[in-house]
Amino acid sequence: MRDLGALVQWDQLNRLRNGDSASGSRADSAEHPLLQAIASGSTMVTPSMPSKLNTEILTAAITGFEEQKKRLDAHIAELRQMLTPSAKDGAARSPGRRRMSAAARARIAAAQRKRWAASRKQAGVPSSSVPRKKRKLSAAGRKAIIEATKRRWAVLRKAQARNIVESFGAPDQIS
Repeated sequence: MRDLGALVQWDQLNRLRNGDSASGSRADSAEHPLLQAIASGSTMVTPSMPSKLNTEILTAAITGFEEQKKRLDAHIAELRQMLTPSAKDGAARSPGRRRMSAAARARIAAAQRKRWAASRKQAGVPSSSVPRKKRKLSAAGRKAIIEATKRRWAVLRKAQARNIVESFGAPDQIS
Protein backbone atom coordinates (compact mmCIF):
# COMPACT_ATOMS: atom_id res chain seq x y z
CA MET A 1 0.00 0.00 0.00
CA ARG A 2 2.96 2.27 0.62
CA ASP A 3 3.97 2.11 -3.06
CA LEU A 4 0.44 2.93 -4.17
CA GLY A 5 0.37 5.97 -1.87
CA ALA A 6 3.72 7.18 -3.18
CA LEU A 7 2.58 6.71 -6.79
CA VAL A 8 -0.64 8.58 -6.16
CA GLN A 9 1.20 11.38 -4.39
CA TRP A 10 3.69 11.67 -7.25
CA ASP A 11 0.81 11.97 -9.73
CA GLN A 12 -0.90 14.54 -7.57
CA LEU A 13 2.34 16.50 -7.17
CA ASN A 14 2.79 16.68 -10.94
CA ARG A 15 -0.77 17.89 -11.33
CA LEU A 16 -0.22 20.58 -8.72
CA ARG A 17 3.03 21.73 -10.34
CA ASN A 18 1.33 21.97 -13.73
CA GLY A 19 -1.70 23.78 -12.33
CA ASP A 20 -4.05 20.88 -13.12
CA SER A 21 -5.49 20.57 -9.62
CA ALA A 22 -9.18 20.74 -8.85
CA SER A 23 -8.85 24.36 -7.71
CA GLY A 24 -7.09 25.27 -10.96
CA SER A 25 -4.73 27.86 -9.50
CA ARG A 26 -0.97 27.43 -9.18
CA ALA A 27 -0.77 30.01 -6.43
CA ASP A 28 -2.64 27.74 -4.05
CA SER A 29 -0.33 24.83 -4.82
CA ALA A 30 2.55 26.22 -2.73
CA GLU A 31 0.45 25.90 0.42
CA HIS A 32 -1.09 22.64 -0.68
CA PRO A 33 -0.84 19.99 2.07
CA LEU A 34 0.45 17.37 -0.33
CA LEU A 35 3.36 19.58 -1.43
CA GLN A 36 4.14 20.35 2.18
CA ALA A 37 4.07 16.64 3.08
CA ILE A 38 6.37 15.73 0.21
CA ALA A 39 8.73 18.61 0.99
CA SER A 40 8.96 17.39 4.57
CA GLY A 41 9.98 13.92 3.34
CA SER A 42 6.73 12.10 4.07
CA THR A 43 5.78 9.45 1.51
CA MET A 44 2.31 8.69 2.81
CA VAL A 45 -0.78 10.84 3.10
CA THR A 46 -1.29 11.58 6.76
CA PRO A 47 -4.63 11.62 8.53
CA SER A 48 -4.19 15.36 9.21
CA MET A 49 -4.71 16.08 5.50
CA PRO A 50 -8.21 16.96 4.37
CA SER A 51 -10.42 14.04 3.30
CA LYS A 52 -11.19 15.81 0.00
CA LEU A 53 -7.53 15.50 -0.94
CA ASN A 54 -7.56 11.78 -0.15
CA THR A 55 -10.66 11.37 -2.29
CA GLU A 56 -9.05 13.27 -5.17
CA ILE A 57 -5.90 11.19 -4.92
CA LEU A 58 -7.80 7.92 -4.81
CA THR A 59 -9.98 8.98 -7.73
CA ALA A 60 -6.90 9.90 -9.74
CA ALA A 61 -5.28 6.58 -8.87
CA ILE A 62 -8.35 4.63 -9.94
CA THR A 63 -8.52 6.52 -13.21
CA GLY A 64 -4.85 5.94 -13.92
CA PHE A 65 -5.05 2.24 -13.12
CA GLU A 66 -8.14 1.83 -15.28
CA GLU A 67 -6.26 3.35 -18.21
CA GLN A 68 -3.33 1.02 -17.59
CA LYS A 69 -5.75 -1.92 -17.44
CA LYS A 70 -7.25 -0.93 -20.80
CA ARG A 71 -3.79 -0.79 -22.37
CA LEU A 72 -2.81 -4.14 -20.87
CA ASP A 73 -6.06 -5.72 -22.06
CA ALA A 74 -5.35 -4.46 -25.58
CA HIS A 75 -1.83 -5.96 -25.48
CA ILE A 76 -3.17 -9.27 -24.16
CA ALA A 77 -5.76 -9.37 -26.94
CA GLU A 78 -3.02 -8.79 -29.54
CA LEU A 79 -0.91 -11.62 -28.11
CA ARG A 80 -3.89 -13.98 -28.03
CA GLN A 81 -4.60 -13.08 -31.65
CA MET A 82 -1.01 -14.01 -32.51
CA LEU A 83 -1.40 -17.37 -30.77
CA THR A 84 -4.74 -18.35 -32.32
CA PRO A 85 -5.61 -16.23 -35.35
CA SER A 86 -9.28 -16.14 -36.21
CA ALA A 87 -10.84 -17.52 -39.38
CA LYS A 88 -11.42 -14.03 -40.80
CA ASP A 89 -7.68 -13.58 -41.28
CA GLY A 90 -7.74 -16.31 -43.93
CA ALA A 91 -4.54 -17.73 -42.47
CA ALA A 92 -6.21 -20.31 -40.26
CA ARG A 93 -9.24 -22.51 -40.60
CA SER A 94 -11.89 -22.88 -37.98
CA PRO A 95 -11.25 -25.61 -35.46
CA GLY A 96 -12.84 -28.96 -36.14
CA ARG A 97 -12.35 -32.04 -38.21
CA ARG A 98 -11.83 -31.79 -41.96
CA ARG A 99 -14.24 -33.81 -44.08
CA MET A 100 -12.88 -35.71 -47.04
CA SER A 101 -14.94 -37.27 -49.80
CA ALA A 102 -14.84 -41.01 -50.48
CA ALA A 103 -13.33 -40.36 -53.92
CA ALA A 104 -10.48 -38.36 -52.38
CA ARG A 105 -9.80 -41.13 -49.85
CA ALA A 106 -9.76 -43.68 -52.68
CA ARG A 107 -7.26 -41.57 -54.67
CA ILE A 108 -5.00 -41.27 -51.63
CA ALA A 109 -5.20 -45.03 -50.94
CA ALA A 110 -4.39 -45.86 -54.58
CA ALA A 111 -1.40 -43.52 -54.56
CA GLN A 112 -0.14 -45.08 -51.33
CA ARG A 113 -0.51 -48.61 -52.73
CA LYS A 114 1.45 -47.50 -55.79
CA ARG A 115 4.25 -46.10 -53.59
CA TRP A 116 4.40 -49.32 -51.55
CA ALA A 117 4.55 -51.44 -54.71
CA ALA A 118 7.43 -49.33 -56.03
CA SER A 119 9.22 -49.61 -52.69
CA ARG A 120 8.85 -53.41 -52.61
CA LYS A 121 9.97 -53.70 -56.23
CA GLN A 122 13.07 -51.65 -55.49
CA ALA A 123 13.85 -53.83 -52.45
CA GLY A 124 13.57 -56.96 -54.58
CA VAL A 125 10.66 -58.52 -52.70
CA PRO A 126 7.95 -59.87 -54.99
CA SER A 127 4.65 -58.08 -54.51
CA SER A 128 2.64 -61.32 -54.22
CA SER A 129 5.02 -63.52 -52.24
CA VAL A 130 3.93 -66.66 -50.47
CA PRO A 131 3.90 -66.15 -46.73
CA ARG A 132 6.77 -67.81 -44.89
CA LYS A 133 6.21 -71.17 -43.33
CA LYS A 134 5.62 -70.88 -39.61
CA ARG A 135 8.53 -72.13 -37.57
CA LYS A 136 7.94 -74.93 -35.09
CA LEU A 137 9.68 -75.54 -31.81
CA SER A 138 11.26 -78.97 -31.52
CA ALA A 139 10.55 -81.19 -28.52
CA ALA A 140 14.20 -80.94 -27.41
CA GLY A 141 14.17 -77.14 -27.66
CA ARG A 142 10.95 -76.95 -25.68
CA LYS A 143 12.39 -79.25 -23.01
CA ALA A 144 15.55 -77.06 -22.73
CA ILE A 145 13.44 -73.92 -22.28
CA ILE A 146 11.33 -75.58 -19.56
CA GLU A 147 14.42 -76.75 -17.65
CA ALA A 148 16.04 -73.31 -17.82
CA THR A 149 12.84 -71.68 -16.55
CA LYS A 150 12.62 -74.15 -13.64
CA ARG A 151 16.24 -73.41 -12.69
CA ARG A 152 15.61 -69.63 -12.72
CA TRP A 153 12.51 -70.01 -10.54
CA ALA A 154 14.37 -72.29 -8.10
CA VAL A 155 17.15 -69.70 -7.69
CA LEU A 156 14.56 -66.97 -7.12
CA ARG A 157 12.64 -68.97 -4.50
CA LYS A 158 15.89 -69.82 -2.70
CA ALA A 159 16.88 -66.12 -2.57
CA GLN A 160 13.45 -65.16 -1.25
CA ALA A 161 13.59 -67.83 1.44
CA ARG A 162 17.03 -66.60 2.48
CA ASN A 163 15.72 -63.02 2.79
CA ILE A 164 12.80 -64.14 4.94
CA VAL A 165 15.08 -66.11 7.26
CA GLU A 166 17.48 -63.18 7.58
CA SER A 167 14.70 -60.76 8.46
CA PHE A 168 12.99 -63.02 11.05
CA GLY A 169 15.92 -65.13 12.22
CA ALA A 170 16.46 -68.87 11.98
CA PRO A 171 13.39 -71.16 12.42
CA ASP A 172 14.66 -72.48 15.77
CA GLN A 173 14.91 -68.90 17.12
CA ILE A 174 11.29 -68.07 16.29
CA SER A 175 8.97 -68.73 19.26
